[in-house]
Amino acid sequence: MIEKFNFYDIYGYVLPGFVLGGLVWMPFGVAFHKWPATDISSAILALMLAYIVGMLIQTLASNLIASTIRDTFGKQRYPSAVLLDHQDGTFVAETKTMIGKLCKSLFKLEVRAGDDLKDLTEEELNSVSRLRNAAFSQARSTLIQNSKKSYVEQFEGLYALMRGISVALAAGCLFYLGWGGSALVKAGSVSEVWKNVLALDGTMVLLLIFLVFTLAFSLPPAAEKKAVAPGGAKPKSNLRVRLLSACLGAVALLSGLLAARWMANVKVSAPIYHPNFLLLVLALGLAAASVRCYGAYKIFAKEFAKSVWLDFSNFNIAPKK
Repeated sequence: MIEKFNFYDIYGYVLPGFVLGGLVWMPFGVAFHKWPATDISSAILALMLAYIVGMLIQTLASNLIASTIRDTFGKQRYPSAVLLDHQDGTFVAETKTMIGKLCKSLFKLEVRAGDDLKDLTEEELNSVSRLRNAAFSQARSTLIQNSKKSYVEQFEGLYALMRGISVALAAGCLFYLGWGGSALVKAGSVSEVWKNVLALDGTMVLLLIFLVFTLAFSLPPAAEKKAVAPGGAKPKSNLRVRLLSACLGAVALLSGLLAARWMANVKVSAPIYHPNFLLLVLALGLAAASVRCYGAYKIFAKEFAKSVWLDFSNFNIAPKK
């Protein structure tokens, strides 16, 4: 595993895992004036935990955040397909033509690079997109096998990093909202019924329930496993994605509320002045940062596809002497 630990593992898994772990730990560290140890064994353990948390983040992010972009026809398609459209100005016509010739020569796939697809039916457009996505995957594999990677891995790692951090920041935002919002329950801003429900035991039960629903909605239904969506993407039920988002949000909020409930029963030597207000302010900052990271993710996802196609257009298919 150590030998295969690469750039993508660090950017895609470790860093998002560290971000979420740090956000969850920070209020406790500030309250107790105790931070993680700096010895080697603790660092290795933290690295392993961050990697595991990062894998969970990316698994959930792949269900929540689509890798598609909106094309000139108003359709959601993968960047690898959109970049070869006649209407897209990322590549000049000659580059698109070269990509099309290479795809036909190497993979026997007619991707219609540079063609105007505006008169195609939706079914025909989806068929072309699927062929382009298949050719893109093979082009990526061809570049790797021939050690022609350039900045492809960097862009792939960067878009995975931005996607993971966007989800981690959003989870941290809701965690802080749950913690900071616990003051409303204390202040009597909710009914007695909700006070009883949101008590320590009730919060734990609700948290477990939403965790079960989160696991259920994160697994694709059997009917969707073999289906194909427009653009060659795996179809995702909008309702299922929304329910998964709601469950994840509830888990983060309830986790913050549970942490606040626990902290209320613990004696802190140097309490922070207005901690709930500070956490709510931090939550707003995390929300803004999450949105910015999501925007960066969309940009890097397109740059990744652009880099692969550009390197592939310069690929030499002449036999080596």
